[in-house]
Amino acid sequence: MKRSVKAIVAATCAAFLCAAPAISNVAPVINSISASAYYIPNAYADIDHNFIATISYDHTDDQGRTIYNGCHLDYRFETLRTGESVIMVCGSDLAVSIVNVPNRVKLNGQIYWVGGIAEGAFTDKNGTQNGHGAGLTKLILSNATYLKEIKPNAFKNCTALTSVDLKSGNLYWIDNSAFENCSGITELNLPSTVREVGSYAFMNSGIKNLTFNYNSRYNLKLNQFAFGNCTSIRSIKNNNDIDYTNSSKKAFQGVNKNYISFSTGRSTSSPYNSYVYGFINYFF
Repeated sequence: MKRSVKAIVAATCAAFLCAAPAISNVAPVINSISASAYYIPNAYADIDHNFIATISYDHTDDQGRTIYNGCHLDYRFETLRTGESVIMVCGSDLAVSIVNVPNRVKLNGQIYWVGGIAEGAFTDKNGTQNGHGAGLTKLILSNATYLKEIKPNAFKNCTALTSVDLKSGNLYWIDNSAFENCSGITELNLPSTVREVGSYAFMNSGIKNLTFNYNSRYNLKLNQFAFGNCTSIRSIKNNNDIDYTNSSKKAFQGVNKNYISFSTGRSTSSPYNSYVYGFINYFF
């Protein structure tokens, strides 16, 4: 979106504020937002080193949703699959090419966890589409320790995106078409926390090396065409249990196994039977 000089100045000021938040107790104030949205009373009492972005009202979008801005990112309230209302990143200033999602945000004196990336947040942000500004090149979630969900189409068609750090600590769901057509992504290390990868989530991406990490509590569900037509894949390292009964046999539709080297880092008895051969036999 285009920003006025006033909006740009406000965003810049917010960026300086978020770098060094004041240390003080925050008295809980219940209103229509804080009553339902990951609100954290007295959050400064146990402040850690993950930065807190200061955000404020920016505008109301064409669907009547309130958009906030701070540290050059846009935010709005949405619901997770669980029904929880959380604040999510929903876009950025035009010049932004690196998205480093914060752990928490401060809004009207209250602190909220950042719970996700909103639907369509960065669709077509590849530096060529009018109104979307600089191409998105890097995504960092390592600071966003309570981020649970990447909504549908969040990064669809971001062809300039080459670096993706998804290790947030609580990322459970990567929804439909979240990274579809992201041809610049060549390395994907899927965090062990991920429970489900949606349909078309990484379809037509440029992934060459793909790693699934071990999780002792949850099986991983892969939906149809989750990695469809990812013809550049040359290595798949499977360290996670795959829920074969719920995953789609078409998760890797259009991918030729003859060009892929399969392996596992698991050291259990006969790991190749379940982590390699079982994987190949089901999906390929």
